[in-house]
Order: sequence, then structure tokens, then C-alpha cells
Amino acid sequence: MSDLVVLTLADPHLDVRPLRETIEQVREVPLIAAALRPRPVSDISGRRVAFFTTASAAAVPGMVEHLTSSYGARVVHTSTALADRGRLGAELREVDAEVFLVELKAAAIDMVAEHAERRGVPVVLCDTQVVSLPGEPCLDQALLALGQEVVAS
Repeated sequence: MSDLVVLTLADPHLDVRPLRETIEQVREVPLIAAALRPRPVSDISGRRVAFFTTASAAAVPGMVEHLTSSYGARVVHTSTALADRGRLGAELREVDAEVFLVELKAAAIDMVAEHAERRGVPVVLCDTQVVSLPGEPCLDQALLALGQEVVAS
């Protein structure tokens, strides 16, 4: 039994109400809908960025908006083919960007980073942060409160 449920593949444009209702039928439990957002480890502001991810195509618009609004990137290409080497290889031949932003998984190194090095394009890695959707409780505060409950008991 869970003390908190976090829906991590939510996005502001997706309706999570049906899933929330289904979970509530099993057990009344705090639930926070959140999105996964890329967090570059280096500055990409003002740069023409090609972003490579394993995320679904439905998640990409929110990720691109986040990269634009939070990091000042000019995203000129997005790829969800990081786990599909055949498709990724074809995309890499066509990409024209100043920097490649890539999640460190799947074909990040053996394809994207090696291709970027051959072309002289810098590679910036990104990790992923979990961000509560607008109108949802703050995930960090909920996790801290849960941790404090455990320590106090």
C-alpha cells in the first residue's frame, strides 16, 4: 500500500482524471501528477538545439516548451528515436544544430555523441527532473513531509 502516488508521465495537456479516479477506487491516497522535464548540465541559452530523448512524441511539446522557457534554448529539432538506432541514424544525417542535447541512455554515446564529434558539434547531456503540474501539490514538499513522518514514527 502506498502513502503517495506520483504520476510521472503526465503533462499539462493530458487529462489524468480517469487515472486518478481509478486509483482512488482502489485506495484514497495522496496523488500528484507530474511531468518529466529535461535539465541540461551546461548552458544552452540562445543556441540552436537538437534534443534527443527516449520520451514519447506526446511528451515532447512540454519538454520543448520547458527547454525554451527555462533555459532559453532555440529547439530546432527533437528526436524520440534515441532507443531506435535505425531511425536515429537517419535523423542524425539531417540534423542542423549548434548543439546536441541528449539524455544519457540508449544510443546517446555510441551514436549521438560520436556523430556530433565527427561534425564538430558540442554535446550537452541532460538529466531529468520531476516537476509537479500546475495546480498539483509540490512534489518536493510532499516527499519531505512523508520522510518526516517516517522518521518521527
